[in-house]
Amino acid sequence: MAKLKEAMAAGMAVDMSDATDTFTNDIVCCVVSGKFFSQDGRNKTLWEQIETNSTLYAGFSLEIFFPGLVNSLAEQEEGTDFVDVMLSVQQEYSITRDHIKAVLMDMFDADTVTSSLVLDLAMAELMRHPHIMTKLQAEVRNKTPNGQEMVKEEDLASMAYLRAVVKETLRHPESWEKAEEFMPDRFMDGGSAATIHLKGNDFQFIPFGAGRRMCPGINFGLVTVEIMLANLMYCFDWGLPAGMDKEDIDMTEVFGLTVHRKEKLMLVPKLPGSACCA
Repeated sequence: MAKLKEAMAAGMAVDMSDATDTFTNDIVCCVVSGKFFSQDGRNKTLWEQIETNSTLYAGFSLEIFFPGLVNSLAEQEEGTDFVDVMLSVQQEYSITRDHIKAVLMDMFDADTVTSSLVLDLAMAELMRHPHIMTKLQAEVRNKTPNGQEMVKEEDLASMAYLRAVVKETLRHPESWEKAEEFMPDRFMDGGSAATIHLKGNDFQFIPFGAGRRMCPGINFGLVTVEIMLANLMYCFDWGLPAGMDKEDIDMTEVFGLTVHRKEKLMLVPKLPGSACCA
């Protein structure tokens, strides 16, 4: 957020694709190790390895990065993070370091990339549909307590439209009416999909899978996306770089371990209440 505020003060465009990468990477790093890797410059190296791993999954492994991480964290005594938990039960459950590295790789690769892509897609769609962004900003700002600097996790429960926007971003087009239209209201009370949830009970909407093999990180992933999107709506209005219109936002997708937009999303953060993305 600090970098976005610096860009806002300077009137500069920000690479939102990179910003969402950094945010989700930091969240996972904090859970795993108790640290934000962006504070000591390691996030760029780690993210490059995650991207390489996603593209060439069979030919590259994050375990090259993790042995040093596990060794350094094993010597720390401050707080309890995921690595601490894994190390504490290592003898009891015969967990090897290879097991720990595999779990860490899954956490970084599965959550960092996917959450970042959802945020990138959500921001792109909101910029293409400014009336939806305005409605979402109004909800987030009205539901966040006065005087609060940022949206907190406990504030999210009252933000129904925020959840609808996230659901609409996660929706697969082939199973829906008006599939190519971005319509979060379909998930609101009275909408055609108001009773459809994320838990795998409706086969037209299973972004996290279903049954015993559904994604175990569903709650973590949703909170990661919701808290970041809420704060982007709460702290800033958004505009496009000079000479660019909303119709110019390229939604072309490219194939990979995860499907993502081909082009970077460049946006200009502005003070709330200033001219936005009309």
